[in-house]
Amino acid sequence: MNNIDTIARSILVHELEENLWEMWSVFGRGPGCSLHKQDNLIWFETPIPIIPYNGVLRFDVQDNVDQTIGRIVEHFQQREVPFMWILHPSSSPSDLRDRLQRSGLSDVEPILGMARSLDDLPEWPPLPDDIEIRKVAGARDVDAFYHFATWRWHVPEQYQEH
Repeated sequence: MNNIDTIARSILVHELEENLWEMWSVFGRGPGCSLHKQDNLIWFETPIPIIPYNGVLRFDVQDNVDQTIGRIVEHFQQREVPFMWILHPSSSPSDLRDRLQRSGLSDVEPILGMARSLDDLPEWPPLPDDIEIRKVAGARDVDAFYHFATWRWHVPEQYQEH
């Protein structure tokens, strides 16, 4: 890989990370939710006590690493909610995975990033007759999307309003 490829890959990875941080930060901005952003640390919490509704999105901490990990883990333990901790190529320190495992966390699943130029997308194959793709328009569509999301993530009924 030449230097230009390395730089392009680095920029692409950074953009994928930024997109993920921004997208998942939405969970911390709703009613009854909290988004915690300090320097290179982003984590959020919601009243919904299931994954993926509480978690650490970005961790690039150099000082007091173990204390910061411990504070976040203890916070979620006191709330008695499961949470996720997403590791990225830019996460640091380099032994963060080991530190998290020592704190009682374990790897669950990879989150893969994808990128592609939109300039030359292939033609979509025809959709089955019972499938329609369209923009969400109106309260009925929004309600249907929320219903889908609560079904997909198995959100208990008492938390579905969130």
